[in-house]
Amino acid sequence: MGIFDKIKSIEKLNETELKNLGTNSASWHDQYKESSYIYIGNLDTRLTEGDIVIVFSQFGEPIDVNLVRDKETGKSKGYCFLAYEDQRSTILAVDNFNGFKLLDKPLVVDHISNYRLPQKYMNNDEMDKYKPTGAEGQGIGIYNVVESEIKLSKAFEKLNNNHNKYNQQKLMDADELWSMNFEKLIKGDKDKKKDDNDSYSSDGNQSQKSEHKKVKRSSKTHRSKKEYDTKGYDENGRERKRDKDKERKRDKDRDRKRDREGDRKRGREGDKERDRERYRERDREGDRERDRKRDKKRDRKRDSGTDRE
Repeated sequence: MGIFDKIKSIEKLNETELKNLGTNSASWHDQYKESSYIYIGNLDTRLTEGDIVIVFSQFGEPIDVNLVRDKETGKSKGYCFLAYEDQRSTILAVDNFNGFKLLDKPLVVDHISNYRLPQKYMNNDEMDKYKPTGAEGQGIGIYNVVESEIKLSKAFEKLNNNHNKYNQQKLMDADELWSMNFEKLIKGDKDKKKDDNDSYSSDGNQSQKSEHKKVKRSSKTHRSKKEYDTKGYDENGRERKRDKDKERKRDKDRDRKRDREGDRKRGREGDKERDRERYRERDREGDRERDRKRDKKRDRKRDSGTDRE
């Protein structure tokens, strides 16, 4: 069976399933539900294992790829076997990639019911040594091994760090005022306690007891006032943030107005330059017209002189 015959046979299976949709609950994919391997044929021989993983990873996480190569030259033979972590990914790959043109070559993508290990692992002693390659060739779950993936991961990490710093700075703008006011509040409480202690030492024991009772009676109201004050500081922080947002908006509007005025000024200057060029062209045309008239007059004089002779 040729390549195009294989592609058309799989397409016919999908078309038949679509026609019988609703009448038959079984799918032709169900017979391969115990296998997570697919066959990929008619590949361009320049493609590597990494290229194949990149293309087919959009439908799931590849855990094994076996690109069949020539034993002597090491050149790709144009087909491979790929396994997904989730068996349902094989259905997506077969339905979407069968017949898909990759580097101007239509792919043959089909299920594999019984995948056989590579020939060098077929001996009983070697079977235990076979391990799936994973997405980057170093085993399942091992990433950032290939140089390109290392560069990508570093780039994404840098972006995340910059984003986190920006959010942190944005939060500090809103909370900085609140924290400063809160520190002042705590410092004020400490100063008040110090003044109370000084009054205890200056008066007698009787005055100390009475003052102590007054402090105990007012402690509850003092706590409520403190909570109310901190809420007030929080509200002040929000107002400060709103003021900053309004100020930024005014700055943006001012910049846009300045840009529009600059565009209008440049437009007026362009119009003036065009008018000046138009006047210069008109003057040049007048000069040419005068030259033509002078030439005609000179020619007529020359002709009349010739006739008299």
